[in-house]
Amino acid sequence: MILDIKTLVIIYLVINVISAGAIAVVWSQNRGRYAGITLWLFSLLLQATGSLLIALRGMIPDFVSIAIANTFIVGGLVVLLIGLEQFTGKKGWQIHNYILLAVYFVYTIANSINPNLAERNIVLSVTAAILTFQCCWLMLYRVDRSMRPLTFLTGMVLAICAAANLGRILLIIIFPERSNDFFKSEISGELAVTGAILLSFCLTISLIIMVNKRLLVEIKAEEEKFTTAFRSSPYAIMLTRKSDNRILEVNNGFMNITGYQPADITGKTTIDLRLWMLDENRLHIINELSVGHNIHEVDIRFRKKTGELRNGLYSANQIMINEEKCLLESISDITERKLMEQQLLEIATHDSLTKLPNRMLLYDRFDVALANAQRNHNKLAILSVDVDCLKTINDSYGHDIGDMLLIATADRLTHALRKSDTVARMGGDEFIVLLTEIHEKADAVNVAEKIVEDFRQPFRLNSHSLNATVSIGIAVFPDSGQDIENLLKSSDQLLYRAKDSGRDRFVI
Repeated sequence: MILDIKTLVIIYLVINVISAGAIAVVWSQNRGRYAGITLWLFSLLLQATGSLLIALRGMIPDFVSIAIANTFIVGGLVVLLIGLEQFTGKKGWQIHNYILLAVYFVYTIANSINPNLAERNIVLSVTAAILTFQCCWLMLYRVDRSMRPLTFLTGMVLAICAAANLGRILLIIIFPERSNDFFKSEISGELAVTGAILLSFCLTISLIIMVNKRLLVEIKAEEEKFTTAFRSSPYAIMLTRKSDNRILEVNNGFMNITGYQPADITGKTTIDLRLWMLDENRLHIINELSVGHNIHEVDIRFRKKTGELRNGLYSANQIMINEEKCLLESISDITERKLMEQQLLEIATHDSLTKLPNRMLLYDRFDVALANAQRNHNKLAILSVDVDCLKTINDSYGHDIGDMLLIATADRLTHALRKSDTVARMGGDEFIVLLTEIHEKADAVNVAEKIVEDFRQPFRLNSHSLNATVSIGIAVFPDSGQDIENLLKSSDQLLYRAKDSGRDRFVI
């Protein structure tokens, strides 16, 4: 041999330190992703510590440089096996290996007292062969079949390790040591350390390759999941370049929802497609994205290729593709949902016959009107309006004509008011008028006079000409009450006074 054993041991120490450093890098990048890598690092640190203690033989007690050093090396193999089991998800019982390690430690203590280099090397090789064979068996057979392409190389290196240890036993038997000083051992010791150097290096490389292969497999799986989700999503999804907003790719959902085909889209922007109905939607989204915010389900109006307007929920996430900032944007078409919501809101807030606001919507509008009146120091008025003799008309002409009269009443009241005022149906023949932003009672009186005068004109309902006057009670805020309940109560009382006074009139 060109190099003596001590030099080889130092080289082995350096290789172990370098290997530990390489695995430390892998550990720092993947410790939260994969189990077991921490134990790999600990295993190599034990190996490095053991080789350091061997290199210091002669300068430290034999007990440390023999018993402790060799136990660290064997213990490193046990830790490596546990780490590989965690990495592959195939945890097993280790009690037999713990017993093996304990027995080996006791043996090395005894051997350090009465040294026998050949026997010690045979016991070390047998123990290492048992442990490396278990690691090899795990990598090649115990792991799931789908994972074997990842673990095959590491398994083969460990198989060579096990075979090398068995070969060392044969070598010791064929060429027995003539000295108990490890640094003076002959070919078997030199080959053993040289093999350990090469196999330690190969094992480290194989572990790194195994982690990288697993990362690549998972990345490929993620890409396949992303591609499947991208293609099959019912939402309109776009991948755009952030620098110039050019559309790079769209899914089938985008084409189904917007009507655009790939030839219409390639190299275009959403502005080129006239996708945005409202500039304020687009500018708000641009501002949010420019400061690094993602967008989640913003209500927008968008335009299809045909020009049809639709309602949508827009979301956008910023991602990096080939070191370039891109946007993953999606639009879900909620037009039908919006229509249904509008219909439900209409049912909940409007009278089914006349389509006028009902009590709930009246109360909401009153709250807004009251806040404005208080802020601007104005008045507002509640007019209780009742159709005179509706029961008589129902009895004489039927309820269909009565319903038509109520619809015509709603229409006539609406046309008598400003757009800022509200007329609501409270039920039966009773209507409520909310007059907002009036300055004095006379303003309410003028509206009431106009309503009474308008209702003196006959109604043409099918072939019938009917006269249906109204009676009105007027309550003014703040004189008649401070809230809607008191104002309604006051206007209702005044309404009955108007009826008792002969109908076809108002009372304030």
